[in-house]
Amino acid sequence: MKKTWYKLLIHSLPVLILAVYCGTLFAADSGVDVKKAYDEYVQSYKAMNVAISQNADQTVVSDLAARYRAAFDKYRSMSAGVENQPGPVENESANFVNGSNGAVQTAASVAKVAADVKQVGAKTTVPPQNVLETITIPDDPAKIDSALAAKILKGLGFAGKNPLLTFQRAAIGYWLSGKSYAPGVLNLATKKKLAQMARMYQAALAKYPADATITKKDPRFQAWMDSAALKITNLPQMKDVRGNTVTANLLIGKVILQESGELHWKDRKVEISNVGAVGFMQVMPFHASSSFNIYDPEQNLAFGGKFLNELLQNKNWKLKGETDSQFIAKVLAAYNGGPERPAFKTMTWDQIVASDAIPAESIHYAIKIRKTMNLAVSATEQAWYKKFMAKN
Repeated sequence: MKKTWYKLLIHSLPVLILAVYCGTLFAADSGVDVKKAYDEYVQSYKAMNVAISQNADQTVVSDLAARYRAAFDKYRSMSAGVENQPGPVENESANFVNGSNGAVQTAASVAKVAADVKQVGAKTTVPPQNVLETITIPDDPAKIDSALAAKILKGLGFAGKNPLLTFQRAAIGYWLSGKSYAPGVLNLATKKKLAQMARMYQAALAKYPADATITKKDPRFQAWMDSAALKITNLPQMKDVRGNTVTANLLIGKVILQESGELHWKDRKVEISNVGAVGFMQVMPFHASSSFNIYDPEQNLAFGGKFLNELLQNKNWKLKGETDSQFIAKVLAAYNGGPERPAFKTMTWDQIVASDAIPAESIHYAIKIRKTMNLAVSATEQAWYKKFMAKN
């Protein structure tokens, strides 16, 4: 009997080894799947909590909470019976594994999350981070060293050969050169401005935690633009060449199209020009204030509307014989290149165009936008525009 048992063991050994090997492979594959499910569960939990902590829109929080619950259910199901798995990450629901759904209830109190989640296992897409979301700005700007300044500049979108100098010109202004800052030098005035801009941008990022990209297609955009258009009260009552009334919404919409291509930020990085103008309305940072956070898409639009309205107050720019369309041309040129040019008050728009009294970029800007608005463009402008386009 012993001899027979021994032979049976010898003959069965290869089969046993193969079974153990296959079991190990299966366990390894299962472990990978469980680990992936756990990672998705943790990411979805973190994304939901960021949204809750920043008082994000209820729809956003609701969606993130539903995805979080689905991800956890998937992980819990896949990890059943698998040893040495990490526990839940929730502070609010330490007993969630045992049946409590406290974390989902936490989200529900903010966003009325539905209890029945149909998309089991849906993966949460966590927006890419801007470097400004990973750093702390010191209360004392003097403590900003060159390494931190470099990170701030990167987060704000300033690059190129001398990002610090570009930032200084955009955020403080050319006309202060040598007075409150040394060009290209990280002095205290520059550090203060870096801190101010960084905090503004951080506040905007925190306000929209789940928005990787914000464009004109955003469902909130129309409400933002309508609100910005209400700030334009000085627009002349006028009609386009087709007899349609020219509205503030039309004006601001065409400016946005020309300025930013209707993009505010992408991958959490604000749309920025080579001179540092930012966002939907391409606002220069030196305009930023406690009233308008230019990195916030809603406030960026609001400031653009306010600034256009201020320019429209310059009724003395409309000289004798000029049309409303030519007055709007001066307003648009001033929005593009600044309102300080004496030519706006001393020359007609056609005289400005014919003599190139202001930079060609501003002339082209004013003509192009008015064309898209179907406003009348003079023969002088048409000739200039044709020549400009041939060269460019």
